[in-house]
Amino acid sequence: MNLTISMYPFFADILKREGPQEAVRFARECGFSGVEILEGVRPGSMPLFKDDRQIAELKELLDESGMVCTCYSVSINILSDELGADRDLSGVEALKLCADRAKALGSPFLHHTLTIGYDPPADSVDTVTEILPTLLERASEVAAYCNQLGLTVLYEPQGYYINGLDGFPRFYDEMKRRGHTVGVCGDTGNSLYADCEPADFFARYAEDIRHVHIKDIHVENDDLNRGNTVSSRRWDISRGGVYLTDTFLGEGSVDLDTCMEHLHRAGYTGAYSIETFYWNNLSVSLRDNYKRDITYALAHFSD
Repeated sequence: MNLTISMYPFFADILKREGPQEAVRFARECGFSGVEILEGVRPGSMPLFKDDRQIAELKELLDESGMVCTCYSVSINILSDELGADRDLSGVEALKLCADRAKALGSPFLHHTLTIGYDPPADSVDTVTEILPTLLERASEVAAYCNQLGLTVLYEPQGYYINGLDGFPRFYDEMKRRGHTVGVCGDTGNSLYADCEPADFFARYAEDIRHVHIKDIHVENDDLNRGNTVSSRRWDISRGGVYLTDTFLGEGSVDLDTCMEHLHRAGYTGAYSIETFYWNNLSVSLRDNYKRDITYALAHFSD
């Protein structure tokens, strides 16, 4: 099976800093066959694309290079009503604009977060039950718009609320029940933040997974060992107090083989986007880090 492996978060960084031509050239040179767009929409943030001409230029460059846009992802708090440089966009409005860009780039999917961050609310008032009706209302409006464009909307286990096998099903299963054309972005690391094994999440949702974010996570329970690691390592913490950090594919604690087995049994033929941030390998070039993970993916994720 020929794998489509996509360059993901750093593609947007190069795109913003150096433009479409350099971003596509770099992705192709590393050995990627696709790219995934990541747009972060925050209060005060500028759009990833300056205008429609830049989107058209990127699409043309991808076509010329034999590459595809596998997914258009948006990191956003859909509950916000003050987004963008002028703070005059709601989360729903911002996502509709991103859906138009996804369509123009030929992506079959719009993937977006619902809330942002893995920490509990500062006042510990909000719960999944309290925010779920509003999340569903706003996500349904976005999904209806995307479906009219022919896009499938994807959700991943992510953040404090809609994560793991406790929070995610409460949202996703209801979106399916409402009749929207939606799917799952299978992330091989995020559910660890809710103290849920990624392989268990893949077992539950393999039939619904339409796109995959691949990463590996090192799990550390011992605070002393965590403190003795290299200074470049960045640590996050799970709900249950376990320390987590990115690492190369195959070098962490994620049972990637079992995740892939669930996908293969479900007949998955979609793309894989590498989402490693390489906090532990900052002294190595991004190109070399990517080539190492691409080699691993090609060797382990094919049938």
